[in-house]
Amino acid sequence: MKISLSQNALTTLRRIAKARKQNIKDTVFDLVPLAQSVNNSGRCPSPVKQISLKASAKISDEELSQLFEGMLTQSTDRIRRTDGIPDISLSFQVDADGNRGVELPNGRVLFENGPTNRSARIFPFFKDLAPKNWTVEEYHLSSQVQQRYLRYVHDPGIIHFPSHAKVAVDAGAYIGWKAIAFADIMGADSTTVAIEIDKSAYDLMCRNVKANNLEGRVIPIYAAIGENNQTTTLYRRGSHGKNSVVVPVENAEPVGQIETRALESIFSEVGLRKIDYLNLQLNGAEAAALSGLGGWRDRVRTVFAATPYNLNGAPTRPTVVRKLERAGFSVVDEGKPGRVIAQRRE
Repeated sequence: MKISLSQNALTTLRRIAKARKQNIKDTVFDLVPLAQSVNNSGRCPSPVKQISLKASAKISDEELSQLFEGMLTQSTDRIRRTDGIPDISLSFQVDADGNRGVELPNGRVLFENGPTNRSARIFPFFKDLAPKNWTVEEYHLSSQVQQRYLRYVHDPGIIHFPSHAKVAVDAGAYIGWKAIAFADIMGADSTTVAIEIDKSAYDLMCRNVKANNLEGRVIPIYAAIGENNQTTTLYRRGSHGKNSVVVPVENAEPVGQIETRALESIFSEVGLRKIDYLNLQLNGAEAAALSGLGGWRDRVRTVFAATPYNLNGAPTRPTVVRKLERAGFSVVDEGKPGRVIAQRRE
């Protein structure tokens, strides 16, 4: 079996193989049924029953190459390592409000607000590895557990989370899974402030905090972050956390007015004295948030800022880096696309 693919399709196949924890050859063989099920439009329904190598040999290499090319190029999502199936036992549940949740072996219970279109598109590439009764809902929860919780708890160093940290801020906390991870990394005598702009996501974050008995350790705050305390327009795309007070998100639409707050005012209100780790994932408002630190610049140890955005045709990364350096930080990790990590200069 020898297939020939374009560079884009081959890159996608390599990412899928990494997420499946396989070599490319094994991944190709396991996905042959999926390739066979791709219809003429190039769309990918769920994989059909696994076929034997003998049966797959009936397909010519040229035909198989065409099937894989169509399947992989239709997958426009960037495959991540966390899209695979986790190597732990998960227990799924639904609460009284209809929120789907997952219980981890360590006792943590994390609730989510439903699968995304992305999960539905990617699930077919991993369905054969999942338990037979899993639907896209269970797959979505499992991949989110890896992406938003497990990878940070298992290896805080991947985001330069300081050892012995006791105070963290998650600005753009969504439903709170990462904030709960921060709390677990830091231990019982720690404080995590979790700030979220979307009311429905904030409500679910409060649900997660309560379900895990973290009241007092994780402090949810419903607020939009900006340079100053003022009224501005809220923009939104879709229903899964794409909210911003700027317009870096394609096809975002104005949905009303909202009060923005400077981080300085929130920190003072909560009564913090220092911040060991400040996470900024604000859909393009990271630079404005840094401007709103005010006198808190000298009390922050490490900053993580998401920077995959463009504002007015210009990337936000240079502005974020410039603001951090002027505030006394040194960039320690700018290698991965879409993020900047900086630590305070001694």
